[in-house]
Amino acid sequence: DATAIATNKILPPLESEELTARARALFDAIVKNEPALADPFWFPKEPFIPLKDVKDPGKYWDNLHAAYANDVKAMHRKRKSWEGARFVGFEVGSRPKWVPPGDEVNKIGYYRSFHGKLKVELDGKPASLDVHTIISWQGRWYITHLGDFKKR
Repeated sequence: DATAIATNKILPPLESEELTARARALFDAIVKNEPALADPFWFPKEPFIPLKDVKDPGKYWDNLHAAYANDVKAMHRKRKSWEGARFVGFEVGSRPKWVPPGDEVNKIGYYRSFHGKLKVELDGKPASLDVHTIISWQGRWYITHLGDFKKR
């Protein structure tokens, strides 16, 4: 439906196999210190450019993506060893909120959720890693900020 695409009004499911698979890829990226493995969970550049209402959205995306890669590396460094670490699942954080066009320098609306949890097992105990911000695009959740993002 063209209207749904133009307005991006599809609320993604809070749980799905594809979301779990992309969250697992993020976990693998953190454990292996290989940020590129986490790219499937990152908001794609192609829709980002028309979505964001900023001077140079492509450059802004590049900056955010570089921050994402740095955040993956920073998460990896938080532990001496990731041996035995196990992925359990992903939990969407705050109740998804509709962000209408114009609210966050965006031309197209989207759903947003803060502080999702990458559920893991570390040293045999349940733990979670914070995923700062996810937003929706065409029925799927994508990360726009893994760590606490300040304009860099």
